Amino acid sequence: MLYMFGLWLRGPVVAKLFHWLMLPLCCLCLVAIGQRHLSRRAGFFAAALFASLPVVQSEASTAYIDLA
Repeated sequence: MLYMFGLWLRGPVVAKLFHWLMLPLCCLCLVAIGQRHLSRRAGFFAAALFASLPVVQSEASTAYIDLA
């Protein structure tokens, strides 16, 4: 819904901003999950692995709904 709100507000620019902000939010969630279940190091490793995937970087830089 944030994607649609961004499209309605300013067009693809704000939708792209919302979508780009999902990458650090997903990485922070991975760190929190890893820290809760294993260790802080495992959480940072999971976030780094997720952020280094080419498809994630591609989706984070495009105004599209898949990453969120």
